[in-house]
Amino acid sequence: MPQRVLATWGVAAALAGAAVAGAGTAQAVDVPKWGNVRYVFCSNTQDNNKITYYDGLGKREQIVTLADRTDGDMWCRNVDVVMTEKTFVWSAITHDNANYVYAAIYVNGRMMAREENRSDYGFVYAQAM
Repeated sequence: MPQRVLATWGVAAALAGAAVAGAGTAQAVDVPKWGNVRYVFCSNTQDNNKITYYDGLGKREQIVTLADRTDGDMWCRNVDVVMTEKTFVWSAITHDNANYVYAAIYVNGRMMAREENRSDYGFVYAQAM
């Protein structure tokens, strides 16, 4: 293979690696030591929602029933944690048979990230970072 092609591949790989490495923490929510984190998860389907979030012990993944009904056809659940160390967090919600999901992260009462997703096909995923 010509050296020019190999050099081009090397530069492309280095740039891609830098983009991925930078995206990891640049898109996660920064939480200070002793930060209060509130994760908010909502869906138009009450049962069998898969949520992912972080607490002081690490990553948590759960299948949950969203117990708090909002106006309309939405169901929500809040998860509150205190982070004892400075860290980065993200959260997600997914459902195989819903039309809407929403995830948000608040740190010390301030919204830091949110995402919602709608679908007519019954699979939805939202990730707050």
